[in-house]
Amino acid sequence: FFNAAIENLQQLVLKVKSATNIVSSTTEGNNAEIEKLSGEAHRQAEAIANALQQIQVMANAVKAVAANAQQAEAKVQQANQILQTSDAAMNRSVEGIVVIQKTVEATARKVKNLGETSKKISRVLSLINDLANQTNILALNASVEATRAGQDDQGFATVASEVRSLAEQSASATQEIEQIVEEMQSGTSEVVKAMIVGRKRVMVGTQLVKGARQTLTDLLDVSGQISDLVEEITLSATTQADTSSKLSETMQEVATIANQTSEQSMTVADSFSKLLGVAGDLEKSVAEFKVN
Repeated sequence: FFNAAIENLQQLVLKVKSATNIVSSTTEGNNAEIEKLSGEAHRQAEAIANALQQIQVMANAVKAVAANAQQAEAKVQQANQILQTSDAAMNRSVEGIVVIQKTVEATARKVKNLGETSKKISRVLSLINDLANQTNILALNASVEATRAGQDDQGFATVASEVRSLAEQSASATQEIEQIVEEMQSGTSEVVKAMIVGRKRVMVGTQLVKGARQTLTDLLDVSGQISDLVEEITLSATTQADTSSKLSETMQEVATIANQTSEQSMTVADSFSKLLGVAGDLEKSVAEFKVN
């Protein structure tokens, strides 16, 4: 019985020694890989942490771009409103200048008609002056004939004298009227010249204002296009900001998982180290048994 027990104990020691050798060799073989895996997991966690920081910086930059784009869009819309107000004011200016131009043209026509009327008056006055001269000549002839007739025709002489006086008064009045008409024609001529110059200047001003209005219209169109582009940029920047935020959250989750993996790898590495130590101790203990 004692020999059987000894033999069984020897078999048990052999099995324990064999198992200890297997555990020891397996642990030693995997320990290096576990340590390598733990190091890789740690480096991966650090890399993900760095990437997370960079993504966070990028996300902040994208948010800043989105905010700036929104401010730029507001400024462009404000400028667009100012341009629209200026365009409306320019339209009113053009309409006012057109009214002034029409008024100047109508006044010029009236002044021109006044000049033509003055010329007609001058012709009528010329006829009146001729009639007065002829009447004066007739009065002189009548006076001469009355002088020849003597005392018997004193009434005729008196009438001739009055006709002559009337002719002289008519001639004097005609001269005064001619002088007034000449002054009026001179003034009318100056007014016509001034109206012509004013009309030309108004036409030039109208063209300039129309050109400025067209430029303002073109600028308004360009501003509208810029507003559309800025709106698209703002939308794109906002979308990128949302995407960056989601990516940052995802990377944060990945970083958390990587840290957990690194910690678990270190825990496994520590466990393998402890297991290797236990296997070594067990191997030493089994080695104390002498088995043939």
